[in-house]
This record gives sequence, C-alpha cells and structure tokens, in this order.
Amino acid sequence: MNQLLHKYGFYKVGEEKIRSKVLAFLRASETNQSVHWNFNEDVFEKLNWGVEPTESLDQLYAERARQLRQEYDYVVIHFSGGWDSGNIMETFIRNNLRVDEIFIRGPYDHLNKSIVQQTTEFFYAEIFHQSMPLANYIKEKYYPDIKITVKDTKQLTVDLFEKNKNWIELGSSDLNVGNLYKSDYDLLNKDWQKMAEKGKKICHVIGVDKPRIRLIDNRYYFCFLDIPTIGMCNDRISDIDLPIYNEMFYWSPECGKMLIKQGHVIKKYLKQNTNSSIIKNDWNISDAEIEDQKFKWHEEIGNCVYKRTLPHIWKTPKTLNEIHNEYLSWFWKDTNTDYFKNWNNGLDYIFQNVDKQLLDLQYNKKSKLKGCWSRLYDLGT
Repeated sequence: MNQLLHKYGFYKVGEEKIRSKVLAFLRASETNQSVHWNFNEDVFEKLNWGVEPTESLDQLYAERARQLRQEYDYVVIHFSGGWDSGNIMETFIRNNLRVDEIFIRGPYDHLNKSIVQQTTEFFYAEIFHQSMPLANYIKEKYYPDIKITVKDTKQLTVDLFEKNKNWIELGSSDLNVGNLYKSDYDLLNKDWQKMAEKGKKICHVIGVDKPRIRLIDNRYYFCFLDIPTIGMCNDRISDIDLPIYNEMFYWSPECGKMLIKQGHVIKKYLKQNTNSSIIKNDWNISDAEIEDQKFKWHEEIGNCVYKRTLPHIWKTPKTLNEIHNEYLSWFWKDTNTDYFKNWNNGLDYIFQNVDKQLLDLQYNKKSKLKGCWSRLYDLGT
C-alpha cells in the first residue's frame, strides 16, 4: 500500500474526494460540477508565506535530506542528472549523508547509444549521455559502495497495457503511458520487494518539483500544479501487499519553510529581471515558441534555486504533447498491438465523456486533461 497518499493531494467534486484525476474529471462531467485540486491545504494555508525564512536554501535542502535519511532504512534517489534530481544528489553529497542506491529508469532499449541529437524524440538518450556518466562519476568520487541500477521500462509499460483493458479503473491520474508504473516501483526492482518483506522502509526520493510563481496585480504568489505529482498519487496497481514510500523531495508538506524560501529567492530575482521567462507561463503561441519558452523556464528557474556543480551534459526540450509525445512514439505508432488498442480505447472513452472545458486542445492532436492549479499563497509585493 502507498503509505504517503495523503501527501499527493486529492480532487474534490462537490463533497466527494477522489484520488484519480481521470475519475475526478469523469465524475465532474457526469454531475456538471467543478473540480478543485486540494494539495496539502491543511498544512500550507497555515504557513506565513509573506515572511522569508532566515536559513539559506542549501541549509533547508540539507534539513530535508537529513530528515529522509533518519526516517528510512534504505534511500533510493531516482536520478536523471537534471536540475531537480541533480540538486538532491548534491545535497546528500555536500552533507555527507549516505545514499544507498541511484536508480535510473526509462524506455531506452530501442535507442542507439551513439545518438547525439538533443531533441525530444531522443529524450531518454540522456540515460547514456548524462544519467549513467554522472552516476559513475558520483560512485567513483563520493560513494564507492553505492548501488547503481539502470532499468528499461519499455516491456513493463507494454505488459501493463496488454493485461489491463480497463486501465482507467486502476485509478490512473495520467494519460501518459510511461507513468502508470510510478505508483508501484517494486515492479521495476524485486530487490526492493525482498527488503520490504524483511521490514525495511525503502524511500524513493523523487525530484518533484521546481516552484511555480505567479505575478498578479503586483503581488507574487507561490502555487502548485498537479501534473508533476500525478504519476505517484495512485495506490499500487499490482497485488503486492507491502508498504511503498514515494517521497517528493521539494513539495512534501514537511517542506513548507523550503518552499517559502524558494518563493522569496525567486521574487527577488524577478524584481531584478523583469523579462524573466519564470513568470511567463502562458504559452498559447506556436509550437516552436512553446518549446523554447519551456526550455528557458527550466534552465532559468534551475539556476535560480539550485547551486549546481555537476556538469549538465544533456539538454533536451520537454514534450509538447503529453499523450502522443515524441519520446514514447515506439508505443503509439504501432496501432495494431493489443497494448495500443487497450490504451487508445481508454483514451476514446475519456475524451467522449469528459467535458470539453476540462480538456486542453492546444496542440491539434488528441488532447490532454487540463492541469489543475492549487490555491495561491501570497509572497507579498
């Protein structure tokens, strides 16, 4: 059972609380009601977001890493080598905190290791060019006893959709085929299951996520977007009857002081950089401009809140379409497979039954579910 479901938020349709975004949107459409995403409001709304903590961001990152190390028997960092997971890794290193395992995952076995094009189609080539080289560097320089595990997720993804015609009923919150397993990481590594059977608490540290800042009527606000969390917010999809702990390093309700500090650091930065891409989150423009804006956003905000020293080797833009995305084209281009048909039938059902107001039709293909924003937290002027 997922022991941390209470941390990932829930959707409220009328008085009904629903974990799955898909089921919430279907319910809202059926009953003609609105959807509200409640993300730890019981904790975050009690904080004074207008007062900047005196500690530095590095001190607050260190505090979070120590808390995880003390609470869990075995710490696994899910590592791409990008901004978020890179900062987590460097925080553990700088504070001499043990990491038991670096875990690198993604559908990569169809990719040629010699690929050098840094485009969205070859997003997971980062495993060869960034994740593995950085993990080996970290092992050699800092953690000689650390375990490095690299797992291809392609076959698991195929199996899940071949075996589950009614995959919506698994409680999925995400239409991206590559995310269904994220609530059940033991399916990727049986060693974790064996450790859990012996009573060990295994922590999966996930780099969720960079802060979102809005500027409204000259006031700055911190807010959260549901999209980074929805791969984790379901219960297990398998019948494994063991606890699982997926920890968001940044957005967990224990991290209020860290989040407030990030907000104030960004606010100061924005006041000095009025043309910043950080605040430009309305990308209703051409695909090429969207891709450029999203890339700049990740780069600029990463530089703002993280003190990165690891080399950033592989930089590919994020996908523009979260359903028919370029790096999962191996899945959806072969329309004759059972796994594709099961997935596509589920999509057809969703798009036939979800109210069009809840869909994002921006990219002229099969749509996606609109992102849900949390309530706003006032950082002041």
